[in-house]
Amino acid sequence: MDEKALAQSILDLVGGPGNVEGVTHCASRLRFTLKDGEKADAVKLKATEGVLGVVEKGGQVQVVIGPAVETVYTPLVGLLDASAPQAPEEPMPAENDHRSVMARIFDYISGALTPLLPIFAGAGILTAVLIILAGLGVCPADSGQFAVWYAAGHAIFYFLPIFVGFYAAKKLGVTPLVGAIIGAALLEPNFTALQTGDPKSFFSIPIVAVDYSATIVPSLLAVWVTSFLERSLNAHLAKNLRSFLVPAIDLAVMVPLTVLVLGPIGNAVANGAGAAINYLVSANMVVAGIVMGGFWGLLVIFGVHWAIIPIILANLNANGGDPIFALAAASVFACLGVSFGVFLRTKDKDYKTLVGSYLISGILSGVNEPLIYGVIMRYRKLIPMVVVAGAIGGAVGGIGNVQLIVFNFLVNVFTLASFAPIGWFLAEAAVSFVVALVLVLAFGFESKGDAAEQRAEQTATKAA
Repeated sequence: MDEKALAQSILDLVGGPGNVEGVTHCASRLRFTLKDGEKADAVKLKATEGVLGVVEKGGQVQVVIGPAVETVYTPLVGLLDASAPQAPEEPMPAENDHRSVMARIFDYISGALTPLLPIFAGAGILTAVLIILAGLGVCPADSGQFAVWYAAGHAIFYFLPIFVGFYAAKKLGVTPLVGAIIGAALLEPNFTALQTGDPKSFFSIPIVAVDYSATIVPSLLAVWVTSFLERSLNAHLAKNLRSFLVPAIDLAVMVPLTVLVLGPIGNAVANGAGAAINYLVSANMVVAGIVMGGFWGLLVIFGVHWAIIPIILANLNANGGDPIFALAAASVFACLGVSFGVFLRTKDKDYKTLVGSYLISGILSGVNEPLIYGVIMRYRKLIPMVVVAGAIGGAVGGIGNVQLIVFNFLVNVFTLASFAPIGWFLAEAAVSFVVALVLVLAFGFESKGDAAEQRAEQTATKAA
């Protein structure tokens, strides 16, 4: 099935264009917000050729495609545009959004961060390679070329409040550049200079000078409040005045409010959450490795891992290293290990070819959703194997005090230098992979329940 035909099939099975409130995509999934979730046929979606899995969570229907998701998203948007005069990324009106508060929060965070993942990966790879070259003496750390390339890799993280503000604004229907400028104001030289000078005040209100570089939460909070302000301004101002008055009032109100209230609150929330998780790490690194390595894959399945990103970035910004994702990476190698075990044991030649392509994609790109939904969720006997192997590998990483030293959210052959000590990280990876592989070779991967489910999917395919 070509991409346009697949897009049409998916659109039909989620209830048609009239049932789509909005659609976005991440590294591997189409994320639908539907008017009526009951109209989506999850069974037939799962049985559709080209679809790896379906996740129904937080009012969204997420259709897992794999690394080629954008080639399906583009024609899908074209079909939506052709069928109705709606913008696919229009946010759902708050009064019609019946999702839980937590579901809305996770959806907001993922909507603001998902568009940044490809550039995170690219910048992380560039910086990791640069560190290797510096260590080999090919590109010394005090050279001009190191400074230029480091700036290229580091800029996305230093100016993160700007980019998060932009995409958070798009997610909530706020003027995107207003969101970006609020973030930029937190990094403007006159404001950042307050961190070292005498304390200043804003109309007698003390200004808390905080380093907001590489932060996420302040921009997310500021844009969320701005969405209410902008909605009110658009409702009460004359149309011919909105184009310049709305941005002017937004900035005049929101930048001081962010500097005085929202920024410090956001910074405190991020630091508090980080302190809670980091307490576990500092109390017992091995236990932390068991927890993060064992259960990270489950967090990814349910989309909860988005809440961890601000903590990872805060650790990197404050300490120059983060142990959380370094330990969680054990789960990634456990996924690769069980999938390689399935590749070796399966007698289905077509499925072996498919799993092989998933493995190559995971190793080279670090996108493991095809393995999660195309292999592990298909044969659920593999789930405890991933948990056990990831926990054991995470414990090894805990013993070695592994750290992520350059931010990336994708673990692949090109980003290994993002972790240190590299020897202990490779030991963590090897143990996770080998234990997972041995478990599959020893106990197999199929169960009676898996076979029954596959027969049901085949029946649904024939019926479609």
